[in-house]
Amino acid sequence: MRENVSRSLKKLFESDDFRENHRLRTKEAANTLESKEKRSMNAKILWSNPEYAELVSTKVRKSLQNPEVKKKRSEAQKILYKNPEYKEKMIALAKEKWRTNNNCRAISKVHTISSFQQEIFNMLITIDKNWIMEYFIQDTGYTVDLYNKNTNEIMECFGDYWHCNPLKFSSNYYHKHIQLTAEEIWKKDLIRIINLQNLGYKVSILWEDDWRNPKKINLVKYIF
Repeated sequence: MRENVSRSLKKLFESDDFRENHRLRTKEAANTLESKEKRSMNAKILWSNPEYAELVSTKVRKSLQNPEVKKKRSEAQKILYKNPEYKEKMIALAKEKWRTNNNCRAISKVHTISSFQQEIFNMLITIDKNWIMEYFIQDTGYTVDLYNKNTNEIMECFGDYWHCNPLKFSSNYYHKHIQLTAEEIWKKDLIRIINLQNLGYKVSILWEDDWRNPKKINLVKYIF
């Protein structure tokens, strides 16, 4: 009996019209309010299980570190941002989140703008007023530490801890906050730099250890 049913279904699915009608009916059924509420309830039940939540989160984080996945996400974002409506919508959402979410602003102040970065910006701005701090490059989704809109230059301020300065950390050091090894962090940073350079930006890297050295480097000479 099952074999007969299976053969009948296979025969039906050989038809392009049947497959298309089946796809449309399935899509329509999935978009009903009842189906959406059922999926939402099932998802909540699954995510209430700590083991399931941790398993999925770990898999997603691992997947996002895959260079091929990153490249595909980057290319997909570039295509999406070419649509003016999508671009305007995402910018509006980001602004609204920033305006209404106190946690978002607090995290940004603590983790994004370090005293190291602020000091460099304060010096650069006395030399050239065109430097901007925390500049969002829309075509990539990257936010760079410092950007000069006239010269198209980017200055990335690499904190020794967050970027695992090779002079202080071994390649197999595991960063508990980022949940990556030092070597994985270096590769991630390198991919980011290469992507920015491929887009035509001039990228300079300044390590915190170099900046904190009593014999501070000549920043103007370093950049220009």
